[in-house]
Amino acid sequence: MFVCVCIDFKYVMCPTQCVMQVMIGVVFWLDISTRPTVTVQRLSRMGSVVELGGVCLFVAMFSASWGPLAWLIPSEIFAHDIRSAAQSMTVFTNMLFKFIIAQTFLSMLCAFKFGIFLFFAGWLAVMGLFTLLFLPETKGIPIDHMAHVWRAHWFWGHFVTSNTHQEAADDDHSFNTPTHSHSAKV
Repeated sequence: MFVCVCIDFKYVMCPTQCVMQVMIGVVFWLDISTRPTVTVQRLSRMGSVVELGGVCLFVAMFSASWGPLAWLIPSEIFAHDIRSAAQSMTVFTNMLFKFIIAQTFLSMLCAFKFGIFLFFAGWLAVMGLFTLLFLPETKGIPIDHMAHVWRAHWFWGHFVTSNTHQEAADDDHSFNTPTHSHSAKV
C-alpha cells in the first residue's frame, strides 16, 4: 500500500532544499580546502558519498515541490481567456532557464567551485520568499474567481483592475458557497 505524506511546501520543502544546497557546498569546500591533493575533479571517497546523497535528496525534494509547480501554478492562476497563451509563455520561460542552467553549470562549477551550491541556495531562498509573499492561495477557489483573488492581493491588487461587468458581478458572489445544493431523501 502506497502511503503519501503531505508536507507543506512553504515551510518544509523549500528551506530543506536550501539547507541541502548549503550542506553540499560546505562539504565540497571542506573536502577541497583540507586536502591539497583533492580537486574539483577528484573528491575524497567520503566527500563523494555525502555529495551524492545530498544531491539525491535534493532531487527527490525538487521533484516533489518546485518541479511540478512550474506546471501547476500557471494552470491555476490564469483566466480561461488567456490561459493557453500564458501557459505557452510559462513553458517557454521554464525551458529557456533550464537550458541556460544546463549549459552554464559546469563552467560555473569550475569557476565558483563550492560557491555554485551557495549561489543556487540563495536563489532557492529568493524563490521561496517570492512564493510565500506574492502567490495567493488558490485552494478551493474556482478559476472563474481568480480575478477577484488577484484584485484582493496586497501587492498584485495595485496592478489588476476590473475590466468587465461579469468580473464585477463575480465579485459580488462568494466563491466559498456551493453553486448546487444536493439534498438526500431518506
